[in-house]
Amino acid sequence: MKKLPLFVLAGVTLLLAGCPKTPTTPPDAGASSGAAVPAQPAAEANTAATDSAATTAQDTSTMTPAQPLPDPDAALVARTVIYFALDSEAVAEEFAAMVTAHGKRLGAGSARVRLEGHTDERGSDSYNNALGLRRADAVKKALKLAGAQDAQVEAVSFGEQKPAVGGEGEGEEAWAKNRRVEMVYLP
Repeated sequence: MKKLPLFVLAGVTLLLAGCPKTPTTPPDAGASSGAAVPAQPAAEANTAATDSAATTAQDTSTMTPAQPLPDPDAALVARTVIYFALDSEAVAEEFAAMVTAHGKRLGAGSARVRLEGHTDERGSDSYNNALGLRRADAVKKALKLAGAQDAQVEAVSFGEQKPAVGGEGEGEEAWAKNRRVEMVYLP
């Protein structure tokens, strides 16, 4: 009878020797299967747990609160004036990213904006008013393509009535600054 348990023990040993080297059970599971696991005194276990908790508490106390990530569109959204070429309502390529950033911002919230179209002083009043409105409508269309809703955007024209630059500085440089759409965020 004593040979039978010895034979079973030898068979289990051979079987385990042929198994892969990576353990398939957690290290604590060996204690329940009858394998000898070195015992750690209770005092040492408590000290190790306390030290670990103290280290964790110390690490978190020296950590700074998470800072919000910088908004990559912040510089674009800070700009609110789009300039136009003479007799044109086309949004220039240099302002496309800015208008897209504003459209995304509007689409993500409930803000509203008024687009004020302006022209230089050349041309008749009726022509300039119509051109100012076409410019504002072109920006409105671009904002809507980027995510803004129709109800969030209002387009108006001031034509040549509110020049950004006037008086003695008139000429092409002043006129170029007057051909614009200003984005005015509403409360």
